[in-house]
Order: sequence, then structure tokens, then C-alpha cells
Amino acid sequence: MPEHRYSYRPAWTRLPYLLSFLPRNWTYCVRAKQPRINAIPSMMLTQYSVAYISAQYKVIGVNISSIQNRYLIRIGSLMLLLTLASAAASITVGYLSARVAAGLGRNLRKQLFVRVEVFPIPNLINSPPLL
Repeated sequence: MPEHRYSYRPAWTRLPYLLSFLPRNWTYCVRAKQPRINAIPSMMLTQYSVAYISAQYKVIGVNISSIQNRYLIRIGSLMLLLTLASAAASITVGYLSARVAAGLGRNLRKQLFVRVEVFPIPNLINSPPLL
């Protein structure tokens, strides 16, 4: 299965980098398996890494589920806060736009009323109908 074209393999997953930490006699054994290791898709390497790190956390006594729960609560509360801020902003925008529209309508009606008030009566009588 071909790897995703946007996949990125960090340096610690590349074989030459990892071999630099092994004793010299072990590197020959690992280099013989390099084609098989390079054939592993990056998604599989990620899954292997997660499983390895989870096992290491269990060895040192770190509770992964509590870390995940704290993360979920923190991110969930941030999302809820952003939702409330968005709702407040939309209510404020609706209120301000209604105030602006009402003010504009009031001013237009006032200007039209003033123009009709000063319009001479003979012009109204002699003007052709608008319809």
C-alpha cells in the first residue's frame, strides 16, 4: 500500500538515526533488515510508536487515561467558551444592525415628511398621477 503523499517521517523513525545509538555489532543485523523496515508505512510506524510510548508510560506509572481526560475537558471547555463568545457576538451584531436600520428608517421618513410638507399645494393638484 503506497504511503500518503503528505506523510512525513520524523528523524527518530529513520534507520540511520536509530542505528547511531546501537552498538557496532548490532548495526550489521539491523542493516540487513533495512529494506523491510523502510517498507513499513508511516501510519504503521506511528501506531507502533504510540503503543511503545504507552507501554513506557505504564512502566513509569503515568496514568494515561487521566492525561487524556484532562485534555478532553480542557479542549471541550475551550470549545464551549468559543461557542458562547460567538453567540454573544452574533446577538450583539443583530442588536446593533437593528438599531442602525431603525435609525436609518426614522431619518428617511423624517426627510420625506419634511419634503412633502414644504411641497407647494398647486404642484400637487396639477401634477400627473404617479400610477
